[in-house]
Parts: sequence; C-alpha cells; structure tokens
Amino acid sequence: MQDRSSHILMQHYRNPVANQLLDRPDFDAKRRNNLCGDEIHLQFRMDETGKIIEFGWHAKGCMLVKSSASILSDVLTGRPLDEARGVAGSFITWLDDVETSGDDHNAPQLIRELGVFDEMSNYPGRIPCIKLPWRAFMDAISQS
Repeated sequence: MQDRSSHILMQHYRNPVANQLLDRPDFDAKRRNNLCGDEIHLQFRMDETGKIIEFGWHAKGCMLVKSSASILSDVLTGRPLDEARGVAGSFITWLDDVETSGDDHNAPQLIRELGVFDEMSNYPGRIPCIKLPWRAFMDAISQS
C-alpha cells in the first residue's frame, strides 16, 4: 500500500474511533469472516431526526478489520440513515468489483476518507477484511 494510505490505516488501528460497545444501541449486528476468523460486533444510535449520532464496535481480527470499523464510524457518524446506507452500499459494491475484477479505477468519489482503500486491488485477499464492518452495518439496518 502507498505510504500515506498505510499511515492513515495504522492511525485508525492504533487510535480507533468508537472502539467500545454501547450501553443502549438502536441498531446492533455481528458478523464473522469464516475464511480467516475475523469477527465484528457493530452498534449505533440515532437521534430523533434520523441521524447517526454514535457508533460502538468490538472486533477480533486483523488491522484492516479494525481500521475499517474505525473509518466507518468516523465517516458515517452525523449522517442521516439513508445517506449512510447509500455510502456503505456504494463502498461495498466497489469493493466487490475490485475483489472480482481486480480493477480499482472506478472508486466511488463519495467520501475522501475512503480513498485509503484505493490500492486494494493489489491485495484482493484482504478485501473481505475491509468489507466486514460495512456488511455488519448493512445487516444492522436491514433488521429495522
């Protein structure tokens, strides 16, 4: 990975955003990657206007799972649920395309912070690690 991307991912790994479970979440989901054993428990709360106000998570796994969960928490906090769903859905679709085609040139221009994952076509085996928190987020909102 590029030095800048590696540095940002390592910052999120060492100083993660929202790395604790919440007392009273509105949404909650657990997900596991059976290939490598990574696990995530992701939660969040919304305010009365429908904006996400707080995330909480706990992960067992590699640096990419934990960094991705931290970035998700940072990027989606403060967004209305429908907007957050759109960002997450587009990001997962892009990662699915990169995983199957190896082409990362059509990266979604949604959120600048997600650009740290632009080089993932060089590491296709690590893409499921990155997707795990985002899929857990989609699982959580599908239960409502």
